[in-house]
Amino acid sequence: MGKTANGDFDPDAWDELLQLFGRDGVGEMIDSLQRDLPLQQQQLSSALDAEDRTALRRIAHNLRGVALQFGAAALAQRCGEIEQALAGQTPTAQLGTDTANLLEGYGMLVRNLRASLHGA
Repeated sequence: MGKTANGDFDPDAWDELLQLFGRDGVGEMIDSLQRDLPLQQQQLSSALDAEDRTALRRIAHNLRGVALQFGAAALAQRCGEIEQALAGQTPTAQLGTDTANLLEGYGMLVRNLRASLHGA
């Protein structure tokens, strides 16, 4: 798969997913991520409106898990940083923009995964 728009990508993780789940299984996983994206966006919007640090942290945590599963190490690292910052004293408004950027990275990851699946 090579590099993604949101950082490096571990081609071994991609190969392992294809071996474990096959192209159809990986396709279903990507479809699920695509369906999840609008829900994540709604949850982010609600959490930002309410300045809900716990919800923002949960979103960052969930996105980190997806990034790790698909080998997007840079995105996973950024998610972890945001998650830790939300556990601290950094103002929510400042982290809201960073969390929204994570969602953009998640969307790019989904698009890149789909493109890679069709090229695999």
